[in-house]
Order: sequence, then structure tokens, then C-alpha cells
Amino acid sequence: MKVVTIKESGKLEIAEAKKPAIGPYQVLVKTEKVAICNATDGKLLSGHFPGVEKYPLVLGHEGC
Repeated sequence: MKVVTIKESGKLEIAEAKKPAIGPYQVLVKTEKVAICNATDGKLLSGHFPGVEKYPLVLGHEGC
């Protein structure tokens, strides 16, 4: 599957990721569309999101 990732501050790329393992009481949902969140994702990309200091990061809280 493809993911949008921030490898390091200021470096955004589309990468391949392994399909996640599904555990008890979990489901796997196919995402049809995603959007970039201007507020959160912009701060993550620029390295200015409080409490987030480790990279790489996978974006994607704006999915449907």
C-alpha cells in the first residue's frame, strides 16, 4: 500500500508500506481518498508540531 510520509523535517514523499497485521477486535479498512490537513500536517512537515520529534512519520488522519 502507498503512504505519504515525512522522512525528515521538510522532506515529504510517497512510499510503499507493508499491509498491517490485524489483531483481535481490529479491522482493516480500505481508504479511498485522503486529504492533507493544512494545520496539523503543515506543522509536522515543518518540524513545528509540539511533542513530535521523531521521524519518519506517516500522515493520514484526513481519510475517507
